[in-house]
Amino acid sequence: MGFLKSRMINGDVRWLWQRLTVSLDRWPEEQGTWVHPNVAINLGQWCSPKFAVAVSQWVIDWQTGKLKPKSRLPYHLERVIANQRYIDETRYFSMLNELAICLIGPLERHGYILPENMLPDASEGRMFCGWLRKEKKIEPDDFPKYPHHYKDGRVYGVKLYPLELLGDFRKHFKDVWVPKKLVTYFKERDPTALEFIPKAFPRLYGSTAKRLT
Repeated sequence: MGFLKSRMINGDVRWLWQRLTVSLDRWPEEQGTWVHPNVAINLGQWCSPKFAVAVSQWVIDWQTGKLKPKSRLPYHLERVIANQRYIDETRYFSMLNELAICLIGPLERHGYILPENMLPDASEGRMFCGWLRKEKKIEPDDFPKYPHHYKDGRVYGVKLYPLELLGDFRKHFKDVWVPKKLVTYFKERDPTALEFIPKAFPRLYGSTAKRLT
């Protein structure tokens, strides 16, 4: 009887644990293992009395709304992290990853947060593909694709660019997209970005701040 009772208790514990804990592998701020508040308190009590008090207070603050969520990463940097796993960086690069370094990062460093509905990686992607066809006689539609995940659940096939074209891309971005498309892209979609462009690209636009705005 003792053996059967023990098995029943262990089975109940496993059943409850499976239903009171959830492990997530999604966007950065959602990743981790989440447990029911009662389980969290019990885990805290198991660690140490001091930690038990802290966990109990966290749970109470969370339930009463006193615990404020941490500020999350900007949306497009979350896109980079969420899709990193689908890119073999020993062979390919992605348009988004490169623009996070060359465009999104410099603008955000100076205070401009790119809105979620703006996709400059799509704009530069189209221009770069046209350049590849014209100047390199390369057909980008033949490139492999990866499943690009958006936070709202959408998934699209997005081009993976061969790593040997990385130098060509960076030169194209610097010499073609930035001087020919950057200002008009933001002027048409979000003019508030114009005051940040001279700060992010001082060599090209540093003396034209008033004219841009």
